[in-house]
Amino acid sequence: ADTRGLPRTVRAVLIIGPDKKVKASMQYPLSVGVNFFEILRLLDALQVSSLESVHTPVNWVKSQDVIISPDMPTDAALEKPSFQQGLRIIDLPSRKEYLRITPDPTSAAEEEEEGGSAAEA
Repeated sequence: ADTRGLPRTVRAVLIIGPDKKVKASMQYPLSVGVNFFEILRLLDALQVSSLESVHTPVNWVKSQDVIISPDMPTDAALEKPSFQQGLRIIDLPSRKEYLRITPDPTSAAEEEEEGGSAAEA
């Protein structure tokens, strides 16, 4: 509420998935502008992580490298067709191999689709 006790407007962004569940929400006070590019970045990150077993690092944008989910064993990741572009294991002090980086698998699929449609034309 403002100094007169009146309610203040809040801008809210909700991203709802096909399963009708809220996947992300952001709230901004009226005095703060909304960064539309951040909303698009969030939407891209949600889409790639829902299609593949990956996570997106901070400031990630579409077509940059992604992190393979720690839940997926390295052997299984190497067998997945979407990770055939390779993966890089980051050396950690613990010597555990759970931080694995791979190219954005959705970018490779889009390039194949574009190449296929161009060849057909």
